[in-house]
Amino acid sequence: MPEFPPPPPSEGDFPPPPQDHVPPPPPPDDVPPPPPPPSGDNTAWTPPPGPPAGGAAPDVSNNIPNVPVVRQPMSRGAKLGWVTAILLVALGYGGYRGYQHFNRYPKEKDVRDFVEKQLAIPGQKVVDVSSKPVGSGSSPSPVGVELAFTATMEMTEALFATIPVQQLMQQQGADPMVFRKIQSILNGPNAARLREISGVSGPVTDFTGKTIVGETFSQGHRYTSSGMIKAVRQDGRWQLTLASGPNPDKDAPTFGYRLSEFKGEVLSTNQPDQLKEINDLISSASDTLQKLQKAKEQNRQEMLASQNAAQLAAKQEAQQKRAAAEAARQQPATGSSVNTTPAQTPAAGAAATTTINNVLVSSGTPITVSTLDTIDTSSSLQPFYRATTTRDINLSDGTTIPTGSDAKLIVFANGATYQMRLDSLTANGRNIPLNTDTFNVGTVGQGSSPVKIGFGGISLDTGGLFKSGRIKPGKLFTFHQQ
Repeated sequence: MPEFPPPPPSEGDFPPPPQDHVPPPPPPDDVPPPPPPPSGDNTAWTPPPGPPAGGAAPDVSNNIPNVPVVRQPMSRGAKLGWVTAILLVALGYGGYRGYQHFNRYPKEKDVRDFVEKQLAIPGQKVVDVSSKPVGSGSSPSPVGVELAFTATMEMTEALFATIPVQQLMQQQGADPMVFRKIQSILNGPNAARLREISGVSGPVTDFTGKTIVGETFSQGHRYTSSGMIKAVRQDGRWQLTLASGPNPDKDAPTFGYRLSEFKGEVLSTNQPDQLKEINDLISSASDTLQKLQKAKEQNRQEMLASQNAAQLAAKQEAQQKRAAAEAARQQPATGSSVNTTPAQTPAAGAAATTTINNVLVSSGTPITVSTLDTIDTSSSLQPFYRATTTRDINLSDGTTIPTGSDAKLIVFANGATYQMRLDSLTANGRNIPLNTDTFNVGTVGQGSSPVKIGFGGISLDTGGLFKSGRIKPGKLFTFHQQ
């Protein structure tokens, strides 16, 4: 009976081979397979039956035992390499997912810069911007996200609105027509005499060229403005566009302008120094109007006294003439006469002087004067311009204002034109106030004459050339007393 090696131990009892172990070579083909492990019945092992009588070999594949494959254990370095690789993959994946998470919406700085650019307004600034995704509970869309923003705005400059002069004067209890009344007096009859009595010289300062404003929204005022932003990520960068808005809230400024947007001199009622200037101007105008009104009343009293004196002188002169005629009729028939001329001459002379000094020129009397000063309406107007009479002025009482008497002309603005009238005459040292018709001297073209306003007369010797309201000395004008 052939001898076979003992059966191999089970896998659990197989000792680890040494590092230099080499597996034995396989058995030869003619060696039968080893016997199965012994069972506990002490039955003797018998060789497998021989080949059958046909020469075919029996199938012994099921009798080959499973020999375990001896595996080489992994070294410590290999294990460390595998652990490192797994950690790197995990870290890379985690970093990628973290990057995707933290960059799923635009950064706050990018949103703030975009909102500040969209809401840039002169005189205002953005002080704070807050934003949040619309539907933040869900994941952002790969094509883009929408953000709702709210911006806090602050006024860096105050806004102002114009205040009408008359409204401001009413609020302060002043006469809203004070400036118009002053101009009416200074451009009316006897203006030179009224200036002389009141002491008002030169132009009266008003609000011409000045704009009065009041504050509507103060500097530092805040309000909010909201809207929607659409953000799309392209090539690793966010592209932001304004989807809707901005929509200011109820505290947003609705009207007003910055001071730099007003033209000319601007006076603000919210600035103490400028408010004082406004009040001083109104107070000065009120004082000027009172002076002119008092001067007007004084001039009226003077004219009334002059008229009464003239009437009294005329009455005395008539009485003297009647007395002289009565005395002449009562003289003796012998023809002797009493020479009363020396006695009457001073009285007559005194009567004539009184009549001239207190004369009131009757309505319709023509008065021709020649200018002595250049009158130029394109520059600042003077209180009066000098002229002189070119003809004697015969009055109804027989007295005469001689040629060469001093005259004063007044030029004033009336709407879009400048007008000129004769204000007064001076005869025998006495000022004679007048109220005449006017000439339009504002806009006169080449070859045309001044337009007469009043009695319909025309000026004398007007063949000269007037340009832009400029009248040279020596021009003649005939006015009529009204």
